[in-house]
Amino acid sequence: MTETIKPTPKPGRTLLIKSKTNDKINLSLFDNLPGLLAKSEQSQNNSVFLTFDTIAHSEAVYVKFSSSHNVKYSYYKIFFTLTSNIDNTNYESAKTELMKFIESSTDSSMLYCKFYRKGEAYMNCGDLIVDKIDAMKSLISKESPLKQFKTEKLSGTFYRFNNSKYKTEPAGK
Repeated sequence: MTETIKPTPKPGRTLLIKSKTNDKINLSLFDNLPGLLAKSEQSQNNSVFLTFDTIAHSEAVYVKFSSSHNVKYSYYKIFFTLTSNIDNTNYESAKTELMKFIESSTDSSMLYCKFYRKGEAYMNCGDLIVDKIDAMKSLISKESPLKQFKTEKLSGTFYRFNNSKYKTEPAGK
């Protein structure tokens, strides 16, 4: 029997920490953590979101609390469309340009980016993941100047990612 090894999650700046028991989570455990920018309690789920200034600070807290709590990185997925064509010759430069734009405009990290394809051709859209909820909100908000973006070689629009294909049908249908 082969044992499956769980892949190490890609670190980001936001952690979701839950109690391993049904006991109320002790929020004072998270006071005075190095680099902590925000703490948001989710009392209905007995959990807390912690946002840090750097990935290194969140990684240290991940390691510190992993033995006593359920800890995972929180990711925020965004769909985007582009007005210009992407192909194999400019794929990497487009990805890098989009990453630099997001990171400089939102003070967050872009952890993942994928341009969608149909066959061999790119479809001028894709999805990406950022590591802070404020970054996601500023990119997809209708009032935000970042929603309709323009960089040196790219322009397009950010949207809330639609997870509807993962939703299950209600019982009885």
